[in-house]
Amino acid sequence: MPIWLLGGVANGGDNVFNNLLLARRVPEASRGRAFAVFGAAVQGAGMAGFLVGGLLLELAEPRPLVAGCGVAGLLVVAAVAVPVRRAVRAERAAVARPDERGPAVDRVAAAELATPTPSR
Repeated sequence: MPIWLLGGVANGGDNVFNNLLLARRVPEASRGRAFAVFGAAVQGAGMAGFLVGGLLLELAEPRPLVAGCGVAGLLVVAAVAVPVRRAVRAERAAVARPDERGPAVDRVAAAELATPTPSR
């Protein structure tokens, strides 16, 4: 139970991070659609998880299913960690390179929202 509590606390940070990432990466004109698609994917995955979990509970006991899903989650994280890290490094290298706008500036550290000025 304490691990699930820790996961719930971490889920709050994950929600904030996901919203921040969408707000920074998606142009203002498309933000509503991006948030709607992301929300639909999250809610749809949750519903599909309940359906698959219910069907699997007919075949096996809960404890091995929870353990198996945990192992599967760790394997997925391990599988995507290296490609994501490469993509982040490539993006940072591309942003830090000089271009036609003048000298190289650490634009990653100075990254703002996708829009030039915040809308209020």
